[in-house]
Amino acid sequence: MTTCHALPDADGASGISLYDQGKTTTALAIALWQHHARQATPEQDIPLTPSDDARLLLIQADVFGIQNLIFAQGNQTQKMAAKLLRGRSFQVSLLAEAAALLVLEAFDLPPVCQLINAAGKSMIVAPNLPDAAERLVGLRQRLDEWFLTHTYAQTGIGLCSTVAGSAEFLGEHAYGTLQNRLAQAMEQQKYQRFSLCAGDAPPPVFDSYLDHIAQGAGGEPCPVNGLHPVETTLNGLNCSRLAADQITLGHWISHGERYARLLILRDGTATFSDDRCLHLTLFGYQVVAASPQEASGKFGELARNGSLRRCWDISLPPEGVPLFQGYARRFINGWMPLAQGEYQPECYPGVEDLLANGDIKTFDHLSCEDVYQDADQQLRGTCALGVLKGDIDNLGYLFRSGLPQPGFAKTIGLSRQIHLFFTLWLPHLCRKDPRFANTYTVFAGGDDFFLIGPWRSQQTLALTMAQHFAQYSGHNPALHFSLGLVQVKPSYPVRALAAQAEVALEQAKQHPGKNAICLYNEVMGWPEYDALLTCSEELTRWREHDGYPLSSGLLYRLLALSEQSSKESDTPQAALWRSRLAYFLRRNLVDKVKVPAKENPAAFRHQLHLALFAILEQHLKQHRQRYRVALQRHLYHYRTANKTHNNKDKA
Repeated sequence: MTTCHALPDADGASGISLYDQGKTTTALAIALWQHHARQATPEQDIPLTPSDDARLLLIQADVFGIQNLIFAQGNQTQKMAAKLLRGRSFQVSLLAEAAALLVLEAFDLPPVCQLINAAGKSMIVAPNLPDAAERLVGLRQRLDEWFLTHTYAQTGIGLCSTVAGSAEFLGEHAYGTLQNRLAQAMEQQKYQRFSLCAGDAPPPVFDSYLDHIAQGAGGEPCPVNGLHPVETTLNGLNCSRLAADQITLGHWISHGERYARLLILRDGTATFSDDRCLHLTLFGYQVVAASPQEASGKFGELARNGSLRRCWDISLPPEGVPLFQGYARRFINGWMPLAQGEYQPECYPGVEDLLANGDIKTFDHLSCEDVYQDADQQLRGTCALGVLKGDIDNLGYLFRSGLPQPGFAKTIGLSRQIHLFFTLWLPHLCRKDPRFANTYTVFAGGDDFFLIGPWRSQQTLALTMAQHFAQYSGHNPALHFSLGLVQVKPSYPVRALAAQAEVALEQAKQHPGKNAICLYNEVMGWPEYDALLTCSEELTRWREHDGYPLSSGLLYRLLALSEQSSKESDTPQAALWRSRLAYFLRRNLVDKVKVPAKENPAAFRHQLHLALFAILEQHLKQHRQRYRVALQRHLYHYRTANKTHNNKDKA
C-alpha cells in the first residue's frame, strides 16, 4: 500500500506516495547527517531550516553506448539471439547496479540513498564533503578503466554531480533549476567520456589490440560480438568473457527457478561453481546466482563478514501473492517465451531446429506463432517478427518543468511508477494473456522498451500497452509514449533490425504532439490506430462471417486507392478514386457474392454495393493512405504460410 497510497499535502491534495515521501526524506536526512558528522559541526551551528547551504550532492550515473553493447554483431550472434539479447540487457542493468554500489560505498551511504536505478540510470543523494570531487574523480577513473579494458570504449558510464542546497528541493523554480543543472552536468560528462582531452588521457588507439586478437583461440575476434579477443570457452563456444557472461545471464533469466537470487559480493571472498558466477567482476564485485533453496540461510557468514553486499530476488513475481518474499526485488522483466509441451514441427514451416520443453523459443519459432490452420487444414499467415520500440514522450521536460508543483519526492515517485509499468505490469500481461505469451523482451524499464514477437500479436500488444498506460497514468494528457513497429523476417540481422525500429520510432515522434505509432511507414495517433485495427477486423468479418470473396486482387487495388485518395487535395485526377472504388467493388466482389435463395439477385447486389461502397469510401476519406495498415494486416494474415526462413542464418 505504501508504494501507491498518497500522503495528503498541507492543502489536502494527495500526489506523493508514502513510500516515495518516506524514502526521499530518509535519504536527505542521512546525507545531511553525514555532512555534519564528517565535519564535526557543533550542534548549535546546524541550520534547522532549508537554505542555500550547499550541504548536499546529487550524483547521477548513466550507462552510454547501450545500443553498442546490446546489438553488437558477430558471426554467431543470430544463432543465439534469443538468449543473447536478453542477457545483454540484463548486463546493462547489472553494470548500473554495480556502479551505484561503488558510489554508495565510496561515500559510506546505505542503499536508501540510491533513489533511482532504472534503464541504466542511477541517482544518489550524498553529503557534499570537502573531498567529494576527489572521490568522484577516482570513481570515474575506476569505471573508465573497466570499460576501456572490457568493451574497448564502446560502452561506458558517465558519472556527474551537482551541489545542492536544501532549499533547492522546495519550490517549483528552485527545484526546476536544480534538475536543469544536473541534466547539463550529465550532458557535459557524455561529451567528456573517458576524459580523452585530459592531460592524463588514455591512448586513443589500442596499440596491442591486434596482438590480443591473434593470441586468442583461432586468431579471430569473438564470434558473438565481433570485437573482443577470444578469452574463454562456454559450452564448446570460444568467445570473450564479456560475451560468455551475456550468454550466462540469458540462461539465468530463462531458468528463473534455478537462478532466482542474485548475490553481489566483494571479489575473491567466496568460491562458486562456474555456472553460478560470471566470468568478469564488475568494478570489484562478483556476481553470483543461486536458487531460493541455496540462498536460504546459506550465506549468513558472507553477510556477517561484510562480503555479501547485496542479495536480490530477480524471479518473475508469482501470481496472487505479495511481491516481497524475504528478499529485496529487482524488477528486470524476465519474461521469455519458452517451449511448452510436445513439440509440433508442422506448426513451424521451414524451421529445422527442434525445441525441448522449457527451451527458449528462437526468433524462427516466434515468427511462426501467428500461423494457423484454416478450414481446409492449410497453414496460413505470414512467418514474420514484429519488432516494437518505444519510449515515454517528453519525459525529461516533464521531470524538469511539466509536473504541477514539482518536487523531489514527486519526481522520484513518477520515475519509479513508470519503471514498474514496464517491469511489473508488462510481464504480468504476457503471462496472463495468451495473445502475448510469445513476446520476447529485449529490454523494458525506465522510460523505454524494446520487444520482439509474432508480427500480428505485436500489433495488438502495442495498442493494449497504450490503452493500459493511459489508464495507469490517470489519462494524464502530458504522460504518454510513442512507438515504432516494423515487420521483418527472423533471419534479419539483429543490428539492422534495431536500426529499423529506431527509425520507425523517430517517425512516430514527428507526429504533432507525439503520442503516436509508426507501422508500415504510416504514422498515426493511438485513436486512429485503434480504428484501423477495427477496420481490419471488419474485413475479417466480411470474409469469414458474411462470406464475401475478398480476393488479393481487390485488396491490392484498395491499397492503391488508399494512396491515391491521399493525393486528392493536390492532384485533381486523384479524385477519381471514388469512381474506381465503385467499379472495383462491383467487379471484384459484389458480382461474385452468392445471393441468398429468397433474394432478388439484382436488388440484393445493388444494395450490397451501396452499403460496402459507403463503408469503404468513409474509411478511405477518413484514413487516406493510412488505411493500408488495416489492409496489410488482413493480407498478411490470410497469406499462405511458406517456408520463408533462411536456415543458414538463423535467429
